[in-house]
Amino acid sequence: QYINKPIRYIIGLGNVGVDVFMFLSAYCLTLSFGKYIKVMDFYKKRIIRLVIPYLLIATPFLIWKNLHSDSFNLVGFLKNFVCDLAGISFIHSGMDWTWFVFAILLPA
Repeated sequence: QYINKPIRYIIGLGNVGVDVFMFLSAYCLTLSFGKYIKVMDFYKKRIIRLVIPYLLIATPFLIWKNLHSDSFNLVGFLKNFVCDLAGISFIHSGMDWTWFVFAILLPA
């Protein structure tokens, strides 16, 4: 019983790591944003560094994810694929693995 208390306390702090990561990420993003005189230069670099690899990795996975259905419907497939790729699925259904991509793209 006594040993379980410290372990439960440490496990309860697990979500703090996410907060620390988001804070450090926003801080570093703000520092990198300050290096550019033009805002468009910042976004061009971010698009090249983040969006292109995201599309290369996410597209095959999302095609597989949306094809993995009992009844295939082309219109439904395209709608779900575009919503997943654009991050709209997270807003609509709340459960999606792509939410962090759009959080990274926006400057702090």
